[in-house]
Amino acid sequence: MAFVVSAVILLGSFNRTMETQAEADAAGADLVINAGALTWGDRAASGQQGADAALGQRPDQIIAEAINGLDAVAEAEALSYVFLEGAATGTNLVLLAGDLPSTATIDLAEGSMPESQDEILLAKDFAESYALEVGDTLPVTTERFNDETDVVDQGSAELRVSGLAAGSHRSVSGYLTPDGLQALDADQSPSSIRVALAKGAQGDPAAQETVQQEIATLIASMVERGELPAGDTSTENAEPGIFTQTDGSLVVAGVEIHTNQQIIDAWITDLTGQSTAVASIGLGFGAIAVFVASLVISNTFQVLVASRSRTMALLRAIGATPGQLRRATVAEGALLGLLGSMVGVFLGWAAAIGIATAAQQLWQENFESAQLNALSVAIGLALGVSVTVLAAVRPALHAGRTSPMAALRPAEVAPEDQRTYKRRTVLGILFTAGGLGGVLLAATLPEPLLGVTGALLGFTGVLVLGRRLLPAAVSGLGQVVAMWPRLRVPGRLAAQNASAVPGRTAVTASALLIGVTLVSTMTMGATTAQFSLGQELSERNPVDASLGDSSEEIDRVLKDSPIVVGHQSLPGAPATLEGESLETGSTQGRVVLADESSFEDITRRDSVFLDETGGGPVALISPDLLDDREQGRIEVALVPADAGDGRASEATTTLPAVATPWVPTDTVVVPSALIEEAEQWSLENTDAMTVMQISEAATMGDLTRLGDEVGASGGDVFLDAAMARASYTEVIDTVLVIVLVLLAASVLVSVVGVSNTLALSVFERRREAALLRALGMTRGSVGVMVTLEAVLMAVVALGLGSVLGAFFAWGGVSSLVGRDDVSVALSVPWGRMGMIWGVTILAAVLASVIPARSLSRTPPASGLSAQ
Repeated sequence: MAFVVSAVILLGSFNRTMETQAEADAAGADLVINAGALTWGDRAASGQQGADAALGQRPDQIIAEAINGLDAVAEAEALSYVFLEGAATGTNLVLLAGDLPSTATIDLAEGSMPESQDEILLAKDFAESYALEVGDTLPVTTERFNDETDVVDQGSAELRVSGLAAGSHRSVSGYLTPDGLQALDADQSPSSIRVALAKGAQGDPAAQETVQQEIATLIASMVERGELPAGDTSTENAEPGIFTQTDGSLVVAGVEIHTNQQIIDAWITDLTGQSTAVASIGLGFGAIAVFVASLVISNTFQVLVASRSRTMALLRAIGATPGQLRRATVAEGALLGLLGSMVGVFLGWAAAIGIATAAQQLWQENFESAQLNALSVAIGLALGVSVTVLAAVRPALHAGRTSPMAALRPAEVAPEDQRTYKRRTVLGILFTAGGLGGVLLAATLPEPLLGVTGALLGFTGVLVLGRRLLPAAVSGLGQVVAMWPRLRVPGRLAAQNASAVPGRTAVTASALLIGVTLVSTMTMGATTAQFSLGQELSERNPVDASLGDSSEEIDRVLKDSPIVVGHQSLPGAPATLEGESLETGSTQGRVVLADESSFEDITRRDSVFLDETGGGPVALISPDLLDDREQGRIEVALVPADAGDGRASEATTTLPAVATPWVPTDTVVVPSALIEEAEQWSLENTDAMTVMQISEAATMGDLTRLGDEVGASGGDVFLDAAMARASYTEVIDTVLVIVLVLLAASVLVSVVGVSNTLALSVFERRREAALLRALGMTRGSVGVMVTLEAVLMAVVALGLGSVLGAFFAWGGVSSLVGRDDVSVALSVPWGRMGMIWGVTILAAVLASVIPARSLSRTPPASGLSAQ
């Protein structure tokens, strides 16, 4: 219950955090108008988002001016954004920069607000992603559609980071002054119109709704007079007239008009998917923990009822009815469930406070604190009592069947009903075969949903068969252990006990099996996904990183770097690149001559120049040169730089080329075999490039440091391929850690179940222990016998759970990949799996210490005389 309560409390903190962020985003504006749908008819279809040549203003600016004429409006500002590309710490970035709104208050994390045209305020999370700090210079490229040439002109600018903005920023990643936005040689796109009402009406919902209707009527009249376009006519809401949406916002000519509360509600609705996902994950793992706990509780009550059989028989003999015994057992379950749940509520609250505090300190400063509320208390108490009562029902039924004669005869282990045994076996075989077959089919199709269904069905079948499989496996393993002379007697007794009480053994081992299978599946699944993804990335990018330069200083930095496995300098020379697929038709760049042996020590696949279509070796060209950014064959003419004799301009060759991410800017890497076909082509090593292989263990931080070090040496490093590998690895590792922490609750409950079962079985086995002691068995041997039982159950659960986890991991990753050209091979992290095995066995040993000590201290005389 501590797990469930902490999940509920943290979910509430997450939702309050989202609400706070939404309120901060809309603060200062009484109304927000979505201006993204505003177009100028055919001009928008051509791709231009700039000002209209005839009117000199964008539609959103015209609307804002008209709204400023309303009596109740204090200010209406039309905000826009520009699309910028740049590079930081060796990796490319995309930045949406917008106007610094005057109607909104932006909290500074550090630095200051932008004042000059070349200053920018970055969102703190965006800056941290690219290791940007206050004072850094960010070079960016811009694009503007040219009406005269009908092409997109490129420009550039350098922006200095003036400060970092705290909080969440949904629409843009950076803010510029209005003059700074206008100074950029880039097309501006309408973003929104923020409207602040006059004093006295600010924050008044009724006034906001009145002005909302006035603005809708104003826009409709402007459209009717031809002052504004009718919007995107492909949507129903763009038809003439004013439409009211379900959230109360108004739509006219495709423009949405929201009040302050409506925009907050809309944002929270957008984030509902995230909230639901968080709730599903947390409560899903909570459900697993509850299920495991129910097995442990049921097993505990079964042992309790068995140990009290003589007491309950005496109660029956003096007049107690079966119903009284059943009610007493269920009532005991309800009382224990209530007490345990009360403790669980406070433990869960404490855990939630710790997690929320860690979140505030480590990754989200504005994460709301954990608050204990009536809902979390009610869920914790109700669920805890319900689960415990339901788990006690079956033992209660057994308690009600106790005969008064049981007080007069020794307790015996009742044999299992053969009809029930056969039905369970048949049902288990059908479920297991069908489920595992479904996983195999899902891996070949691929169908993830079928795989999940098959895994659940197959594992359910294994649990059903557990009554037969697990005790037999524990007993058989005990017989194997008994072959060791020092464990001959404890091993045989442990094996005999497992087969004598199969129900108890099966339920205890099943609780362990659930946790082990889940942990093994996630651990091996993460490693398999990393390996398969690494193989795919290696095929796409056989070279991890490259440099557009080569020098002794750079060579020293690469040799000293712990993450650079190998690097190689390749000869190159200046050249003119020409081709219809080039963005500018012709550009000054360079050609680098290489062959397969040049990449021998740094490549991750057999052939660097192999065309993906199977058409033979091709030249490799940097993607920035292409008008069409998609991968594919293109024709590029290479014209060597004029050597001064007038003949160089005639020495041209046309080569097939493929855009390749790791090739530096303005560069073509040509295989020697293609160059040799051009008799007049010659290269001099006047312009070299460097290629390198990065360690798979390199983190994003390591790559950032490498980029900084190379940059300080005057080089321009391209780390996109290595960054992609490190990013995927970090995400998978992070998810794995979170999942394992969540699953730890289930494993802990199952280990506690082992301790419970062994502790309670001491009451049943006092006669057995006393007889063994009377026959000469030492206290140490009795204790070893109990510990050995725990270890045998843990080993069987680990073995079966690891095998199932490996199969589910391979099937799950295969069903998710879904590509014929990507083969998924199971990758087992032996180190992690060894740690899981070691921790589980150690936990089983520790769980058996107290029961083993208690049973070993049974005096022979008192144990044999007990009635």
